[in-house]
Amino acid sequence: MYAQLGNIVFDVKCICNTKIIESVEYATHRVIDNKQKMQVIGDNIIDITLDITLHTNFCNVMASYNNLKSAMLEHAPLSLIFGTGEYKGKFIIEKIEATKVWDADNGNPLYIDLTMSLLEWATDTGFSAAVILQQDPTPQPAISNAANNPSSIAPQEIVR
Repeated sequence: MYAQLGNIVFDVKCICNTKIIESVEYATHRVIDNKQKMQVIGDNIIDITLDITLHTNFCNVMASYNNLKSAMLEHAPLSLIFGTGEYKGKFIIEKIEATKVWDADNGNPLYIDLTMSLLEWATDTGFSAAVILQQDPTPQPAISNAANNPSSIAPQEIVR
């Protein structure tokens, strides 16, 4: 096993390239007659790109592709663990780019090259997709006291 994302296992045969970007964000402040000053804003989320080959010699190409696509469309963070046992954190599949390299006579793909982009799901931000999606979309009045809110008073009670 090369890596596992949620319940999806990647074998060494299918991973061609792995690119991991870990970075820090800085603000620059302009200063008169001097060099700019730098200030750390914080760590950026980890960005991982996997180049994957799906081939009929070692997998069901369309089933594997559809499994990855379904995981992306679920919008759920998945645990990423490398074969060494290193737990990288929770990640979402941001994007899948597929290139069909070779098709069978009936049009079924025999060989697909994929580039899959994963973004770290930063849980310490105080935000949660579940919380955001469950919020009531109807606006709530900023003032709940009826005496201070003319829109809650019946029209016949308003003095003009």
